[in-house]
Amino acid sequence: RNARVLRKNHAAEGLLKERRGLSQVGGALQVGDNQENRAFRNLLEDVMEAHRRFEPGFVRAFRIADSGSVTGLGLLVRPLPPIESSDGSSNPTAAIFVSDPHQPRQAPSDILIDLFGFTPAESKLALRLVNGLTLDEASEELGISRNTAKSHLSSVFSKTGVARQTQLIQLILNSVATLGGETKGR
Repeated sequence: RNARVLRKNHAAEGLLKERRGLSQVGGALQVGDNQENRAFRNLLEDVMEAHRRFEPGFVRAFRIADSGSVTGLGLLVRPLPPIESSDGSSNPTAAIFVSDPHQPRQAPSDILIDLFGFTPAESKLALRLVNGLTLDEASEELGISRNTAKSHLSSVFSKTGVARQTQLIQLILNSVATLGGETKGR
């Protein structure tokens, strides 16, 4: 209710350490400058009110300006089911999802291998394309020839049933692959 952080994942801890529009002060989430923080608190109150009205589908979006970029950070806030306190009262809670457009999309190679049947080399190429590299840039970064990269891409297209890089990128970004975070493995 008071923007007190109950739990955060590894990615959130990293964003808080960077202090690029998000900070935690006295256990509470602080967003942007004073004006942005007031606007965020108002938005959070709207979400808490939706929580009290039992509207689990209620979602609000918020953008935090970032002095280092035009896009800033994006936040999505939605109510969560009530959490009962030790005294039996119910505290409204919300999940806050943060998107940083400057962070590369993380999709572990092993998840792409499991989902789409890619080889490790195909998975590495696909990840670079998802993160905005051209085929030439990806082949250079991977230390392979353009022809080898084209061969891998052709195989990736065959395995996914898509015919263009934009379709491949959309397929991967819309899959569960990006939810996997960084893992050890293949």
